[in-house]
Formats: sequence, C-alpha cells, structure tokens
Amino acid sequence: MIKMHQCWNRFDICNHKSIKIIKWATDKNIPIFIHLLSEEQVLQFIKVTNRFQDTTFIVAHMIGFEKINKSTKNPNVYYDLSAPQLYPIKILKKAFKAVGSTKLILGSDTPYGIDNIEKIQNRLKQLLLSQKDLDNIMGNNLAKLLKM
Repeated sequence: MIKMHQCWNRFDICNHKSIKIIKWATDKNIPIFIHLLSEEQVLQFIKVTNRFQDTTFIVAHMIGFEKINKSTKNPNVYYDLSAPQLYPIKILKKAFKAVGSTKLILGSDTPYGIDNIEKIQNRLKQLLLSQKDLDNIMGNNLAKLLKM
C-alpha cells in the first residue's frame, strides 16, 4: 500500500508527481491510502477518483466522506475508520448505510491515538452490526485489498 499524507508532506493531489504515483499504483494494482488536508483537496480527490476508476483508494479518517461518496464514480474507494476523534459517530452510521460493510476498514492507520482500535470497536458495537459486517470491517476488507 502507498500512503499519501497531505498533513505531513503538503502536495496537491492533482499535481504531476501525484498523478505519476497514482498511475504507477494503478499499474501495479497497489491501493493508495490518502489523508486529505482540506475541503479543496477533497474536491480535487473526487476528480482524481473519477479519472482513475481502476485505482483503489482508502480515505483516511472518513475525511470528506459525504462529498466523496456522493460524487465519486469510482467503485474502488474505501473509508478508513481510524482516529475516531476526527469524525462523529453519525458519520460512521451514514457511511455504513451508504456503502455497507465492504467499503469500511478498521485500523489501516494505526497505532496512532490512545486506544483507537478499542474506541472504534465500541462504536461499531453501537451500530448492532452482524458478525459478517464486523468481520469485513475489522480485517477481511483490508486483507482482500492487500491480497493476504
């Protein structure tokens, strides 16, 4: 997996270097995990996902979920649940309702945060999900993406 992190290394998702990385990842069938920095970059990301529909993207921390999910045509966009302090449970509920358990991933940006895995698991319990849905979110989806 490739991690692109706009908070640590500022870049525009639409610049030449970013597009080169995305093309390479697409060619190698490697997922791209991305932490978006701003609303502007969320909008640019939507354009990129629509251009690269064969690329698998994992959006960190549910950043921009509602806009991305509403506007992307890329069926290969997943949402990372790490750092639950960055999004309210109502976003998690909306995400599950909108994309189901097959597009949500637990802990792909861990070990950052104190007890984040436990906090997310507690949130998932509040949703009263089936065991199959929990298994998807808590490992099966990521294992499938990483071909494990």
